[in-house]
Amino acid sequence: MTALMRDQSELMADMMTLGEITALRDFYATPEGRSAMAKLPQLTAAQQPGVAKLIEEKMGPLMPQVLAIINGEMPPEATPAPTAQP
Repeated sequence: MTALMRDQSELMADMMTLGEITALRDFYATPEGRSAMAKLPQLTAAQQPGVAKLIEEKMGPLMPQVLAIINGEMPPEATPAPTAQP
């Protein structure tokens, strides 16, 4: 966890200004900020099934293209994902 937090701080420093980081720190010190932080794990857990489904749906058609690019080949055309019929 410590390494993950160190990596996150480096990413934040690369992506945000000192003013933005300071504003986040100040916000998370408020009751609303502490409440929002406490709810983030629940938010992440609630989003996880949708993220996993999206990855599963998109990776199948995209993987042949990714592999072709990695191998220096012309990527095949994307195969559209099947759609459910009503």
